[in-house]
Amino acid sequence: SRLSSGFAHDFNNILTVITGYSEFLLSEDLRPKVKQGLEEINKTSIRASQLIQQLLSFSKQEIKSDKENVSLTYLIKGLKDIISNTIPSNIVVKYELADSIQTIRADPVQIEQILLNLIFNAKDAMLMGGTLTLSTKTVDIEVNGETQQDVLLTVSDTGIGIEESIRSEIFKPFFTTKSKEKV
Repeated sequence: SRLSSGFAHDFNNILTVITGYSEFLLSEDLRPKVKQGLEEINKTSIRASQLIQQLLSFSKQEIKSDKENVSLTYLIKGLKDIISNTIPSNIVVKYELADSIQTIRADPVQIEQILLNLIFNAKDAMLMGGTLTLSTKTVDIEVNGETQQDVLLTVSDTGIGIEESIRSEIFKPFFTTKSKEKV
């Protein structure tokens, strides 16, 4: 954890330089294509820096693992701004959230990170557009012959799906279907 934290800080320092130089150059009189490219570099470096901050925050939380009573509906509602700012307009986001839902015992930072990863993967699977649906509901499950209530969180999309041949690999650490350029 200390090693990854040090790496994250070093990487963030590099991103700060990229962001700073791109902002400096954007203040110059530039050809439209050059300006557009620099704006994209600036926007992407800021996004990467935010991701590093989330990583640092996550690693601190991971050490403490602060579990608390969390409403998945409330958590998703709190992510609506991030979702609307990162999902392109050709993707419709549907929220089917149960208002009265029991809480779960979890670390909210970890749950948010899982949700955002699922949402960003769904976005990448719908390059031509589609529908992303986030839903929560109470369900009855049977445990040792007894019925009890639990919470079901579903993140679904109309994207291309996961090939049958790699489904058994998806829970392995660092597994990705993305090319090196997209990672």
